[in-house]
Amino acid sequence: MRLKLNLISKKGLSEIPANYNYFLSAAIYKLLRFGSPEFSSFLHDRGFVLNGKPYKLFTFALRFKKIQMEFDKIKLISPEAELFISSPLIENFIQNFVIGTFQVQSIEISNGSIKSSFDIISVESIPPPVFRRINYFRLLSPIVLSSKKVENGKLTQQYFRYYHDLS
Repeated sequence: MRLKLNLISKKGLSEIPANYNYFLSAAIYKLLRFGSPEFSSFLHDRGFVLNGKPYKLFTFALRFKKIQMEFDKIKLISPEAELFISSPLIENFIQNFVIGTFQVQSIEISNGSIKSSFDIISVESIPPPVFRRINYFRLLSPIVLSSKKVENGKLTQQYFRYYHDLS
């Protein structure tokens, strides 16, 4: 199931950290905790394990109306934003997340030095996509691609850039 949250900054034109995804995921876990502290802890600490790898089974994207990028922060030119959340776990993740959003009615993104709070104006369900033989997709936010690579006898994480040859 997919949800869209319409947000508005409490301070009007505020700032958030440029690398906000970790802090946004922390805010999502915090909202989940209001619905079910047990499920929130399970998902954060363990997740669903397959072949020794944990999966959280949710994804999110934050979109802004208008921003100005700086080195370590994003300045909001418009106070409006949209948060998209998607998960196949309707009874666990989606239900507990919605409970949290209605109880708290706000979400905070903070790295300690840069902090921004948003009021949750509305939550709406987005219909499931219709898949065809050929599909085109548009990313709502940047994607991170990585792979494992052996360097000096150790398995290390290699992050791909758009200019990397993936072959």
